[in-house]
Amino acid sequence: MSAVSWICSLRIKVSPFLAVRWASSTTTETFAVGGSLYLAGLAQVDMPHIGLILAIDDKVGMLAHVKYTDNAWVYEYRKERIMPSMTLTSLRLVHDSSKPGAATIVSKELDDFCKTIEVPSASATGQCGVWIGQVLQGLVDKGAIAAPASGVKALLSEFATWAKGNRSFATRSKYPNIMV
Repeated sequence: MSAVSWICSLRIKVSPFLAVRWASSTTTETFAVGGSLYLAGLAQVDMPHIGLILAIDDKVGMLAHVKYTDNAWVYEYRKERIMPSMTLTSLRLVHDSSKPGAATIVSKELDDFCKTIEVPSASATGQCGVWIGQVLQGLVDKGAIAAPASGVKALLSEFATWAKGNRSFATRSKYPNIMV
């Protein structure tokens, strides 16, 4: 029985895309790893809100994102519960700090770097993913994280599509769906 068939036979609600990732991945990570950086999908009415979470441990992390409030986009860096969470539905590993030779991402340095990325103009909506793309590209350019094999834009597009299907994970009783 293939790994994908086995995962699907468990009758657990697992995205087919995630099952393929698990089957082809060398890691069996099912919880966030402290010190690692993740794309984060948070439940919204239509498309998921996208941010970055620097995991402190498997239950809490620091969320870097822009949010639209009072007719303007503003940057925010704050503690975010990973479990339990009514809004966090998806995590996609972008930097694994547990790998040998992986650079350590320091919370204050991530916050300081994010502050250097221009916040979107107030006239645009749905700009959180665009801003996260600029942050990721900047982290790649400065050597803090490895470049995604498919490129930053393709990674974000893939993530947004996958995260949109994870709405059922917006509950206190489920850990966010994780893609490694």
